[in-house]
Amino acid sequence: MAATIRERIFQQIETSLNGIAGIVTLERERPEPFSREECPAINIEPVSDIPQQVTVPRTSWNLSINIQLQLRDEEQSSAADPFIAEIHSRLMADHSLGGLAVDINAGEVHFSRFDGDATVCLIDMNFVVEYQTSANDLTV
Repeated sequence: MAATIRERIFQQIETSLNGIAGIVTLERERPEPFSREECPAINIEPVSDIPQQVTVPRTSWNLSINIQLQLRDEEQSSAADPFIAEIHSRLMADHSLGGLAVDINAGEVHFSRFDGDATVCLIDMNFVVEYQTSANDLTV
């Protein structure tokens, strides 16, 4: 069975973010926090995938994605800044994500701390990927 365009978009994003200098771990949909030894780390998660327009034979979709950066540092904001810039640059370098998307747009960025450890910082970077599929086949 062929992978959906949505799945191929996730694979392309993972490939784009692979190899960022200083990132120890890159995963998709990790259910638990990263350990100290695994940080700095990136987790790629789907948020929603909403059909925007169905014009037979095509459907336009808005795929919301959360890229979560987890790091451990006393200087959280300044330590996170180069990673945030690199993630953004890599994702926005090719708005078509290798020909799979119509566009990608940056969304909100949220900063939070992990309860119980003041050195843990979580940065959630949201992106919306616009893409199209056949109205009756999510793989094309």
